[in-house]
Amino acid sequence: MKKITLLILLLSLTQIGLPQFRAMPLDYPRTGNYYEPNFMSIIDANNLWVGTTRVNQTGSGGYLPYSFGIRTTDGGNTWQFDSIPVTGVPWIQDVEAWDSDTCYYVFTDGVLYGGSIWKTVDGGTTWVKTTTTQFTGGFADFMHLFSSDTCLALGDPTNGYFEVQITYDGGNTWNRVPQFNFPPILTGETGLSDAYSSIGNTIWFGTSQGRCFKSINRGINWTVSMVNPSFGGWRVCFCDTLHGIFYNGGAANVFYKTNDGGTTWTQSPFMTNYLLQDVSSVGGINNGFILSEQEKLPPYEMSVFFTPDFFSTLIMIDSNLASTGYIFFKNASTGWLSGQYNPSNNIFKYVSLLTSVSSKNNSIGNLEIVPNPSYTKALLKLPEELSGNTFTLRIFSISGTILEEQSLKSSSKLMIINAQDYTEGLYIVEVSNEFGITARCKWIVNH
Repeated sequence: MKKITLLILLLSLTQIGLPQFRAMPLDYPRTGNYYEPNFMSIIDANNLWVGTTRVNQTGSGGYLPYSFGIRTTDGGNTWQFDSIPVTGVPWIQDVEAWDSDTCYYVFTDGVLYGGSIWKTVDGGTTWVKTTTTQFTGGFADFMHLFSSDTCLALGDPTNGYFEVQITYDGGNTWNRVPQFNFPPILTGETGLSDAYSSIGNTIWFGTSQGRCFKSINRGINWTVSMVNPSFGGWRVCFCDTLHGIFYNGGAANVFYKTNDGGTTWTQSPFMTNYLLQDVSSVGGINNGFILSEQEKLPPYEMSVFFTPDFFSTLIMIDSNLASTGYIFFKNASTGWLSGQYNPSNNIFKYVSLLTSVSSKNNSIGNLEIVPNPSYTKALLKLPEELSGNTFTLRIFSISGTILEEQSLKSSSKLMIINAQDYTEGLYIVEVSNEFGITARCKWIVNH
């Protein structure tokens, strides 16, 4: 058992934390408008495609046309802007990439309410419109790539039912799924941009009337379940074919969970001082989700939470972020969060590592370790809720193995941990008290 030394001193410590998200400039043009990277498709740690919403900043509000394909091939250090020759008043609805060269952008026309899909196979140098008369008279909402050739695109109902177009040749030809393969729609029911989730051959999407549509055969046949019979921007996110959530992004502090693939749903309460904005599953972590949540009170900044156990535990991993809240994760180490207006933080890159270490306790956020990385001894700063009480300290390996566990009591907010007792690497430090309050952080040991 390694020795933990308590520091019984009255000290003041400047708050030094390790931000989990790093602000990255996207270098949008300085035109006096807001540029928001609200749509993303992650290939790997280096390659990301971005779709941008442009908003009028002059006071009249509303979307403005913007039709550029944007990508990075070096993890956000540099960006490539390529003009897509969309006519009319293009508003971005979705971006879906297969690799660093092949990507599709979905637009709708802000005046004509039609839709079009554009494709590049040379990394954005040239673009080809793959649709012709599809999505005439209704918004195009999103598309999904089941393979490099098999794609599904969804648009709002026309002729009495949702428009689902499927291609098996990379967009050269499209065929609409017939109406008898769909349940009847509700009055005024529409889809939402990029509001879907897909696992293998199964795909789900939420609607404006609180329903969840599901297909288990790549969009050929569909079923539907009623989740919340109210109008709103309902979205869906699954981590496997059974476990998913249904939520109204930015409009409510409740969400719905399913354990049977969307047949039945259970309402779950949410933190009253936040509004749930967006959710992404985390590849490689079973039942792992990442959430962006906006404060209900000014300055309305964004916090990011992680749940490794299907919402039994919520762990704050970053806060006070100037973001529009759209979050996308590929796996435990690769994720991005949309920025907000300021050229210096147009987009945020995740720069840490999520782990499946979980607790049934209530998380209050992160601890602080200074310095971090640590060479010898370091200061561990306790939150107000834990200082002065008996608590348990645990140190985990990155795989979740408990390396150290001690019951301690501190009359100070500070204690010492010794990095020399550990080999170089990444660890999880966690403290929890008898009331189930937990705080944790990542600790880097670097000799």
